[in-house]
Amino acid sequence: MTDRALFLSRTSEALGRTITGHGSFVPDQVTHLVLDRGMVEITAAKVLEEAQRRSKALFDKLASSASATGWNVHRSVSSDQAAGILLDICQSAHVSTALYSDHPVFRRVPAIATLVSNGIVATLAETTVRRSRAELKAAEFSSDVGITGVEWAVAETGTIVLHARNRAPRLVSVAPERHIALVELGQVLPSLEDLFVIERLEHMSGRLSTSVNLVSGPSKTGDIGGKIVEGIHGPLEVHMILIG
Repeated sequence: MTDRALFLSRTSEALGRTITGHGSFVPDQVTHLVLDRGMVEITAAKVLEEAQRRSKALFDKLASSASATGWNVHRSVSSDQAAGILLDICQSAHVSTALYSDHPVFRRVPAIATLVSNGIVATLAETTVRRSRAELKAAEFSSDVGITGVEWAVAETGTIVLHARNRAPRLVSVAPERHIALVELGQVLPSLEDLFVIERLEHMSGRLSTSVNLVSGPSKTGDIGGKIVEGIHGPLEVHMILIG
């Protein structure tokens, strides 16, 4: 048996699969059940039902786990209070320019109007007839803060989930020195396992066509002298505003 054949044999055995004569995997019956869209839809529905039922408790758990991973967590009970907290963060950091995503939360929370009325220039992160991709990229790196909603948050790990679609270009949460994420009640999933069920359904439904970013606090690296350094390849300061 060649090294390649031995590798494939051991891998297939570990996965509970068999290999055809051409060296390709043939999923067994259990794998077919796992990959069946109907089963994924049922599982995803249960995950979402559980997330709604436990929304308050998951919010509390997210606040705790996010604080532990380096997020500055802020709680608000209304959209107006959330906008006020956002303004306080920006004014405390002497922010003059902000870039924000096109998440639905900004149609429910007067965050951007509050910033603009207090002299902060806020720019929507999208290309337009008047602004090219190159101009948007320049704005992403020159803005003092990037502000986004989220697709989901994960209570277990203090993680927010961003789909790198047009409404949330990846650099909005990566390029500026500060990132502020707005999380609404009902957007928090219990665990990463639950998140992957939802993302699997998104993929199978054709709605997930680009990358998914998982953000769990400020950027960090241990590549330099074996020491953890924050902010080396992303925001140094991150804030999470919980709304609800």
